Order: sequence, then structure tokens, then C-alpha cells
Amino acid sequence: MLMLFHYRWRKVPLVLFLGLLLVAMVTANVLGTFRSSGHVETTFDDEFATRISRPGEAMAEHATDRDRLTAQAAVLHYFPDKRDFLWGESWAPLPTMLIPKWIWAEKHGDDLWTDTRIVPRLIGVQAPVSFPTMLYANFSWVGVFVGMYLWGVFHHNLYAWHSAAKDPLTTLMYVLTLAVFSPAFLGISAALQYVVPMLVVIYFVTARAPSTHSTLMHSSRTRRD
Repeated sequence: MLMLFHYRWRKVPLVLFLGLLLVAMVTANVLGTFRSSGHVETTFDDEFATRISRPGEAMAEHATDRDRLTAQAAVLHYFPDKRDFLWGESWAPLPTMLIPKWIWAEKHGDDLWTDTRIVPRLIGVQAPVSFPTMLYANFSWVGVFVGMYLWGVFHHNLYAWHSAAKDPLTTLMYVLTLAVFSPAFLGISAALQYVVPMLVVIYFVTARAPSTHSTLMHSSRTRRD
């Protein structure tokens, strides 16, 4: 919702955004304590106020809870000294992604090296790796630089597409893509669940009203004109 407000109505100041980000992170930390233990030693308000007053500790707790640093360290430790680079194995399941499990229950097996399975297979910790870390595990440091450059080109063109259309539905698709899509297995799976269905819904809704048809489907032609 914040992204939609930012792109459609008024720019959100950076200070406000960072403040809201801190609130969201502390909220996740406090709720994580409830989830794991069933209670906290103090009331929710006191716990929240204590953690919001210590942003450094809140950030460290957030990182520790998700084991992101552990995941990156594990990949750097194992590749390539103890395990050869994957050379694209992280994307191997993509051709079969659309086959339902009720048709092919064993389609993914136990030998995958996707972003959510690299660290569990290496050290047994249930933590996904970041996109740059996955690039390193597959293609070494060269893959990190080339892959992140191409990722930047993608986002440059995506923003240009959004800016050229100036349409509310295009903004919705742009924000949804920013929020869920990444070139990793988890990000592609999320895009298939959220971005693609939303695009289909917008297409059929706007197709019923040709006079007000969204420029979402014609933004490329608009840019050429």
C-alpha cells in the first residue's frame, strides 16, 4: 500500500519510509517471539517500546532470526573449496514448475539446489539464500557481477515501462512485480501465484470496457509513439 501511495499520489519521504520500516521490523521481531514461545516476559506495548528504542539491536535480532548472514557464510565457505559451483542447477526445476504435484508428486525430488534448498543441504539450516549469494553458488564472482548488472537492466526497463504508461493498473502491476518477483526459484514461483493471475484479471476486466481500456496492454506502443 505504501508503494502504491508513493507511485500514484505523493512521494514518501525517505525518513518516513525508514521509520515505517523500523516499525515493521520490530513488529515482526515481537510477533516472532510470540510465535516461538507463546508469550513475552512483559506486555506487548512495553516489549515493542523497548525494542523500537534500540534500532541496532532490532536489526541484529531480525537478521539472526532469518539466518541470512549464516546462509551467505555457508555458501562462501563451501563453494568452491568443498563443493563445485552449481552452474545453473538452481534453475533446473523451472521447466516443470507448472506441473501440479497431484499429477507428478515426485517432480522436485531431494536433489535440488534452489535458493531455498542450498543452505539446508549444506548445513541443515532452513534459510533461503539471497539472489547475489545464489549467483555466486552457481557462477562464482563473475556470475554475481554479470547477474546483478542484468538484474539492474531489467529494473531500469521495468521502471521505464511504468513511467511511460502513467496508468493506475500499470502502477499496480509494477508494484506487485517489485514486491514478489526475483529471478530465483522462490521469486518466480511467487510471480506465478500473484503477478500472472493479476495480469489475467486486469486483461479481462479492461477488455469489457474498450473506451477506457488500460494502457497496461499498450504501453510499448505508447512509448514508440
